[in-house]
Amino acid sequence: MDGKTYNYYITIDRGNKSNVMLFWNKLNELDKMLREFSDKRHVAISYKTHVIFDMFLTHNDSLKVYYYDNLLKGDIESIVKKWVSDHNIKLSDRSHTHGVDKDGESYGQIVADNVLKLFVDTIKRYPNHKDEEYYEWIKKHMGEIIKSIKVR
Repeated sequence: MDGKTYNYYITIDRGNKSNVMLFWNKLNELDKMLREFSDKRHVAISYKTHVIFDMFLTHNDSLKVYYYDNLLKGDIESIVKKWVSDHNIKLSDRSHTHGVDKDGESYGQIVADNVLKLFVDTIKRYPNHKDEEYYEWIKKHMGEIIKSIKVR
C-alpha cells in the first residue's frame, strides 16, 4: 500500500423526494454489487453515506466509495454507474467524482489546502481586485484547479 485511499463520489438529485427514497431503497443492491466485486477480486472496498437525514440532504457527497488500488478506478465507477442507471437514480453535477486521501489526510482537505495556497498567491500578485472579482475567478477556475491537484 502507498498510504492512499482512492475515492469515487456521487451526489444524487435531492430535489425530488422519490429520487432520495429510491437511493435509500436500492442501496442494499449497490452494497451487494460492491461486495461481490470485492470478493471476486480479493480487494478491500467500502463506502459511506450519511445516516443522519439532514446531513444527507445538505452534504455534497451522497455516496463515497473507498478503494485502495488505483487500477480499480474504472471498475468502481462502472459498478456505481450501472447501479444508478439500473434504478434510474438521478444525479446532480459535481466539480469532481474521484479523489485520493493520502496518509490519513482527506482529499477534501488536500483540495482546500491547495486552493487556499493558490488563492493567497493570487491575492498577493493582484492585491487591488475587489472581493467579488476574486470570487468570480475562483468560481470560474475551481474545476481546473481540482483537476490539477496531484496527490503524490
